[in-house]
Amino acid sequence: MPVDEVIKELDTTLLHYQDLVKQHNQAPSLTWCMNTQSSYHSSYYNLNTFGSTHVYRTLNYLFGGYISFYKDRFISQITSTLRQRYYLPLKNLSFNIPDDSLSLFINHLDNLLFSHWKAICNWSFAELFSFLNQSCIIFNSHLELPVDLYKSEKKIQLQRCLAMIELIKEEAPNGLPLESLCFLAIKANWIDSYLDKTVIDTFLAHFPEELNQILDQSMPLTDFFTHNPFINYTSLLYLAQGAPKRILYELDNQGEALFDLLLIEHFLNKGHAITLVTKQKPILNDVTYDDLKTILCLPEFKTLEPYQQSKQLTIISHGSSDVIPLRYCMNEAYIDHYTQSDMVIMKGQGNFESYPLRHMLPILKKQLSYKKNHCHLFVLKSALSQRSFQTIVKSCPLKTLICYSTAGFN
Repeated sequence: MPVDEVIKELDTTLLHYQDLVKQHNQAPSLTWCMNTQSSYHSSYYNLNTFGSTHVYRTLNYLFGGYISFYKDRFISQITSTLRQRYYLPLKNLSFNIPDDSLSLFINHLDNLLFSHWKAICNWSFAELFSFLNQSCIIFNSHLELPVDLYKSEKKIQLQRCLAMIELIKEEAPNGLPLESLCFLAIKANWIDSYLDKTVIDTFLAHFPEELNQILDQSMPLTDFFTHNPFINYTSLLYLAQGAPKRILYELDNQGEALFDLLLIEHFLNKGHAITLVTKQKPILNDVTYDDLKTILCLPEFKTLEPYQQSKQLTIISHGSSDVIPLRYCMNEAYIDHYTQSDMVIMKGQGNFESYPLRHMLPILKKQLSYKKNHCHLFVLKSALSQRSFQTIVKSCPLKTLICYSTAGFN
C-alpha cells in the first residue's frame, strides 16, 4: 500500500470513529446490558476528565480541547506510548519496521489528533485505543507485517503453560479445589504481552514454583481469600455451590486461558453452562476464536469435549479485536449470550475497563448499573486501570490480584 493511500485511509478511519462516537452519544443507552435507561459509557474516564487532581481534571474538562498545554501534553504521551510500548517491542521481536516509515506514521497521527482534538478529547480511553488499534492495523498492513504479530510469543507461552497444566493433571487427577483454581486463573493474568517481555519471562520462570507449592499444599490460600479486601471469593464460591447457572466467561490472554479452562471445567462439573468469549482477531497475545478452537483440541483438554458436544460449553467471539472492547459495537451472538446469562465472569483489565461501574466527571462520579452480576478477575498492572479501580475502592497498589464482584454494587 503506497504511503499516500495509508495517509488517506488513516484520515478516513478518524472520520469513521468520529461518526461512530457521535452515533453512540446520540443514543447512549444499551438496553441489553444496562439496568436503566441511563447512558452507557465505554470507559471510567474520558480524555478530558482524566487527571491526577480535582483542579487538573476540572481545567482539562473546561479547557483541554482548546489550550495547547493540555493538547500537546496528552498527544505527546499518546504517540510516545505507541512508539515505545507497541512498536519498540515489535522491533525487539525482529519485525522490520523502518524508522523513517514509523516516524512518518507517528507524525501523521500526531497531526490528526492535534487537528481534531476538540472532538477527540471527549472520547473515552476505549474509543481512543480502538482508533489507535485500527490505525496500527492500517500501518502494519502497509509494512506487510503478519496479522498475528505475537504468534511466535503466544506459541512459546502456550507451551510453557501446557507443561504446568500437564503437571496439574498428573498430580491432581481429580482436580484442584476452587480456591486454588481461582488463584491460578487470576495470577496467570500476568501473561500479558503489553508488559515488558522480561516481566512475562520472569513470571513464567517463577510461576511453576508457586504451582508446586499449591500442589504440595504448602501455600496457604485460605487467608488470601478470606482476609483480602480485593478478593470477593464468596461470589465464585456461591456460584459454584449453587443451582446450575448460565455463565458468560470472557477470556483475555492465550497462555492464561489454559488456567481459565481448569476453572471452567470445575463449573461445568457442577452443572453450570458456560459460554466462552474471545477476541475476533489478534491483538497482542489475546486469545482469539481460532486460538481457542485449537487449544480445545489439545489432549490436555479432551475432558471438555463431552461438554462441547452437549452444548453445555459453547464458544463465541464478541466481534471486536480491541484491548478495551467497545460494548456498543458487540455482535448479535454476544448480545444474545449476555442476555441469556445469569452471571458474567471477565478476565483482564481491558474487560474491566469496558463495563465501568462509574463514569468520572471532574468532581462528580456517575454510577452505572448492569442487568447481570459481573465478576472481574485480573492483576492490576496499569496506572489507568489502577485509577479506574480506585473509583470503587479507596486505594489499591499495582500488582494486586483482583476478584471483584458487582453483586453489591448494582
